[in-house]
Amino acid sequence: MSNHNYFLNLLVTVIRLKGFKQCTLAKSIDSSHTTLNRFLNGNSDIYAGTLLNIFEKLDIDFVSILEEHSRNPNKKLSKEDHIARDISKVLSQLGPLQKKTLVSTIIQTIKRNKYLENETNNLITYRDNINTVITGGNNVGSRSS
Repeated sequence: MSNHNYFLNLLVTVIRLKGFKQCTLAKSIDSSHTTLNRFLNGNSDIYAGTLLNIFEKLDIDFVSILEEHSRNPNKKLSKEDHIARDISKVLSQLGPLQKKTLVSTIIQTIKRNKYLENETNNLITYRDNINTVITGGNNVGSRSS
């Protein structure tokens, strides 16, 4: 996976974890949903100012990230960073029910840890925003009177 695609996958994951929908985020940064969607899918670029607005809305301290990198330009990813990337990739490949089950398992494992309260709440929001209902056409499992 290229760095560009990796970055976009991480950004999409953060957007979901923060509970944003693309259309809501786009409105909050004075951009169109189409522009944001095309960027997040890797089909177009956006202005640097728009990207900085996205970081601001997602509460990502981009300046601190750059400063840290400038202090440690050759820093290798930790094992935890690699695992986080792998989990993100696995989640992106799962269907909605599998994704919801995996995230629920993680939540059950960490929910009593008071030091992970924010992370637990973010995961709950992410899980609750996973759409597992198939709409339209065939209502499998429904009964008619």
